[in-house]
Amino acid sequence: MNRKLRTLVPSAPKNLEPKLVNSENLEEREALRKERQKVNYDRRHGVREHETLQAGDTVWIKDVKTWGQIEEKASTPWSFIVKTPRGPLRRNSFHLVKVETG
Repeated sequence: MNRKLRTLVPSAPKNLEPKLVNSENLEEREALRKERQKVNYDRRHGVREHETLQAGDTVWIKDVKTWGQIEEKASTPWSFIVKTPRGPLRRNSFHLVKVETG
């Protein structure tokens, strides 16, 4: 067993030196990956942007099939108190379609 083994050990220290990571490049790649992931998720699940609704806007209420006017923002996210001929209702912005008047 007097054989000498050939190894890469003598050249290993050069290969084992830590290489600095280009953090700007890494951050750009991460941001691009997250943006692609968001686009794919939105496309798959049919995500759409919410219309900006404010007090005083006239809206069509889909589920009740009537017109109404937004009085105020409700305590829950994306919900509004809407004044209708039937009385005040709390509806999510999904059920409201903004109507342009003027």
